[in-house]
Amino acid sequence: MWNIPVACDRASADFMISSPLMTGSYERTVPDYTAHNDREVPMPEQAVEAAPAAPAEAVDQPEGPSNMNRAGS
Repeated sequence: MWNIPVACDRASADFMISSPLMTGSYERTVPDYTAHNDREVPMPEQAVEAAPAAPAEAVDQPEGPSNMNRAGS
């Protein structure tokens, strides 16, 4: 969402509610981001090679108290 008016005080709220733009019809236009979302972003070779691989156990099990040894439970 974007372009949502927010009244921070009573004067702003009165200004927005009494605006002639509030009484007319409005046709919303939604931008088409298909080309942007489908673009291929080139990755520098060195950035791909320098990225460390995640250990398998870190991918399969999240870290935290829920994953600690439960021998006492």
